[in-house]
Amino acid sequence: MKPKRVDGGVYLTLSTDFLFSAGSTGIYLQEAQKSLLDTCLGYINSFNGSVSLNGHSDNVPIRSPIFPSNYELTGYRTSFFLRYMLSNGLDYESGNVSTLFWGDRLPYKALDFTEMPNPEQIDILNKTPEDRADNRRIDIYFYY
Repeated sequence: MKPKRVDGGVYLTLSTDFLFSAGSTGIYLQEAQKSLLDTCLGYINSFNGSVSLNGHSDNVPIRSPIFPSNYELTGYRTSFFLRYMLSNGLDYESGNVSTLFWGDRLPYKALDFTEMPNPEQIDILNKTPEDRADNRRIDIYFYY
């Protein structure tokens, strides 16, 4: 889990590589993943501001008979993550939690940009394997 402070709040970033096995949409629940998700759930439910759950992807094409692109795979993973959180006590009824799916539009290094990155910036921010791994994530954004 990587925290990042931005204007108006804090992002906690969860790597989808940590939560899901390669090509899978089901959360890989070892003790470390369950402990992390339970901790995040506690933070979300006890926070007195607003929380946004955002799914992100890199922009590299994948070859899969099930998922035509990283966007679809990330969408499935984000919805599975949300279902897991809801079934384990996420207080969604309070109206303080929202969800969003960005695809590759907000790379991790662009979290503090003042405007959405353009396609060239997105390509640059997905250039290395390390950058692409950072961009395959679910962000929990806490803000007032």
